[in-house]
Amino acid sequence: MPCARKLDNASAARRRRQLVKWGIVYAAGSLGFLQGLEYVTDTFLWPDVIQQSATLALPIGLPVVLLIAG
Repeated sequence: MPCARKLDNASAARRRRQLVKWGIVYAAGSLGFLQGLEYVTDTFLWPDVIQQSATLALPIGLPVVLLIAG
C-alpha cells in the first residue's frame, strides 16, 4: 500500500502544480487584456463602464478557470 499512497501524493502534487500554472497564466493574460482594453477605450473614447465591467468580470472568472483546469 505505500506505493499506492506515493502515487496518490504524486498525483495530488501534479494537480496542484497544474492549478498554479493555470492561475498564473490566467492572471498574466487578464492583466495584458486589461492593459490592451485601457488603450483601446482611451483611443476610441469608449465609456468607462466597459473597462470597469471587464475589471470586475476577470477576477470572477479565475475560480471558473481553476475548476475547469482541475
